[in-house]
Amino acid sequence: MATTPPPKQGKQGQWSAKSFATRHNHSLGPAQATHAASVANAILKKNPGDPGMAIRIANASAEGGTNSGFKKAAGRKLNMGG
Repeated sequence: MATTPPPKQGKQGQWSAKSFATRHNHSLGPAQATHAASVANAILKKNPGDPGMAIRIANASAEGGTNSGFKKAAGRKLNMGG
């Protein structure tokens, strides 16, 4: 039985809605996945060194109701590449 390869992302951190939902949060609907991918890509553009943080914040943003991902990230010093 052949397995399907994961969706291509292009450059690191450039997620599409489909690739973000497939790899990082299967419970997202299409609009939520689009939002999450957009948020994660924007965060990685400013802070390319921490894709895990971008994914956590994007998931919290897309699911709504809680902003714990933002609170955790706000307390950290971000590595802005310098």
